[in-house]
Amino acid sequence: MREENLDELVVLMRMTARVLRQHVFRELKEYNLTYPQSIILKTLAMDDQYSLANLSDQAGMTTSSVSGIVDRLESSGWVTRRRDKNDRRVVWIELSKEGKDLVRQVPALNPDHFKQLLRRMPEEDVTLLVDQLKKLHQLVEEELNQYGKEEK
Repeated sequence: MREENLDELVVLMRMTARVLRQHVFRELKEYNLTYPQSIILKTLAMDDQYSLANLSDQAGMTTSSVSGIVDRLESSGWVTRRRDKNDRRVVWIELSKEGKDLVRQVPALNPDHFKQLLRRMPEEDVTLLVDQLKKLHQLVEEELNQYGKEEK
């Protein structure tokens, strides 16, 4: 394997991640949203409702962080809290109608937007990219798992 190819791949991956991140942050700023708020909105868009604990788990954030984010999203009218009819201790968090409209409107929140970009690539290129990214993901997972074993 040529060292130049590896160098180019690393640079391209960093550049792609940076461009995507900059694009997302620019879009979020237009709608006065923070990145953590976008994670919560995208997570809520995947399912109808979440409890605070499930939402925190799915978003990969602490419950206290998610609670504060949900407070701000609720005050903006983008999410609602609703008590469970059968168990009043359970509070469901869901997108409001305005929140659903926001997710559809903001490309950074809408998973279909990125799919549209990928659809501009030939199908065989997308298939190849998926296969190669799976291999890279597996290598990274193996490396991280090995690193975790060494620490113990």
